[in-house]
Amino acid sequence: MRNIKAFGLALVAICATSALGSATASATDLFTVGGAEKAWVTGSQHQQQFKFTNSILIECTTSKLTGTIVNGASEMTALTSHTGTLNIVPHTPHCESALGGVTFHMNGCHDVLTGNTDAQTDATVWIQCPTGKEIVLTIDILCTIRIPSQTPTEGGVTYKNLPNHPGGSAIEIATTMTGVTYKSEGFCGSGVADNLDYSSTMSLTGYKHLGGTMAVPIEGERVPIEVS
Repeated sequence: MRNIKAFGLALVAICATSALGSATASATDLFTVGGAEKAWVTGSQHQQQFKFTNSILIECTTSKLTGTIVNGASEMTALTSHTGTLNIVPHTPHCESALGGVTFHMNGCHDVLTGNTDAQTDATVWIQCPTGKEIVLTIDILCTIRIPSQTPTEGGVTYKNLPNHPGGSAIEIATTMTGVTYKSEGFCGSGVADNLDYSSTMSLTGYKHLGGTMAVPIEGERVPIEVS
């Protein structure tokens, strides 16, 4: 079950990022951290959409990414939480679909973003889960969707350096994931398919890595991060 086209973390049509002053991956780019060997990176975004070609649409008002960057490395690991029902204040911890509230269970799964690019200058990215685990989406009691580990066959994520970001340089990522393989159970159908699409953009800021986990990071002072 390995089939992703243009991971677009993230997690809606989002254009690939390539603007004046940007650093778009173009072979094997490296992540760098100023003033530290390792950094926590965090980011948030709004109005995410997950779309299945069988017309199931899942929307989230907010999501948060936490990841790690090692200075000089060509990979970043990231954990994304998808939360917030649309048009409800305060936000609930659930996303929304026509079938009801949606809860994401990551089960130790995370994304790996690299600086290794293909002919379209998209850096490869994949979903990586512990042995025997998978991402599970539950839509009330009607439907369960299971997303296993997968490796992209083409496409990925693009990067843009934000040198003037408040507090120090940051990185913007633009991603578009299509053709993701999953297994559904219940009201939304039964069986395996590969028609899940997802896309997003997000700005990532860096903080000195003082320990902890991606679920509960221990962050120090702000540090600049970039990719080049």
